[in-house]
Amino acid sequence: MEKEEFNLLSLPPRNSKKEHLISLKIYSQSYFFIGTMMTFFCNMFFFLYLKEYTGLGFQDLVFTFGNIPEEKLKPGVTLEDFNGYYVNTGQCVCFITLVILQWGNILSVRNRRLSMFQADPFRKQRRNLWLFLGILASFLIAILVTEVPGIQEVMLTNSVPIKYWLLPLPCAVFIIIADEIRKALVRAFPKGILARIAW
Repeated sequence: MEKEEFNLLSLPPRNSKKEHLISLKIYSQSYFFIGTMMTFFCNMFFFLYLKEYTGLGFQDLVFTFGNIPEEKLKPGVTLEDFNGYYVNTGQCVCFITLVILQWGNILSVRNRRLSMFQADPFRKQRRNLWLFLGILASFLIAILVTEVPGIQEVMLTNSVPIKYWLLPLPCAVFIIIADEIRKALVRAFPKGILARIAW
């Protein structure tokens, strides 16, 4: 449902023998640029949740290889609770974070070089209100998977505290801003190294 970029016809044609639709540039954009940010934020909120609710954070768990320091657990939290309920809930926090970060991703990658403000999804030339239906669908699926009791039993999920639904929102905005900076640098220096390696 996405419209073509404004400057599509002004770009030289793709060399089909050398330039594939899925290229190293797309992989670097997806996995190294956006993917690294998403991985960082998802892990950050996972460990932040564990630290807040169990007393064990990243520094307590890294390189423990399953030997969890029980003496650092908060009073009332057992090792069984930690390995079951709290880790499952932390995974749900990670999932919710990923869903919300994808909202920022979908808004930022709609085009390769134009700013989101030049090509927003509301303007007639670039209108794509289906994006918001997709965002709503992902939100509803996230609620279904983490909040509905019957599905929680099947999927081994738990309810996510409202705080961890709200904390990823600024991170999604950060992803948009980071990609806007990338696009601005590519536009400012079209022959620069970033323009050569950027999607």
